[in-house]
Amino acid sequence: MSLFFSLDLLHILLYMNSQWFEVLEDFIYIDTIFSYL
Repeated sequence: MSLFFSLDLLHILLYMNSQWFEVLEDFIYIDTIFSYL
């Protein structure tokens, strides 16, 4: 039971990390656009 719980937790963490990286990519993209202006 605890093994499944930790696997669930791992998946949630991975999902949150991927969301965070997408946001980070958006900020980097915006930053490069402003540097070209």
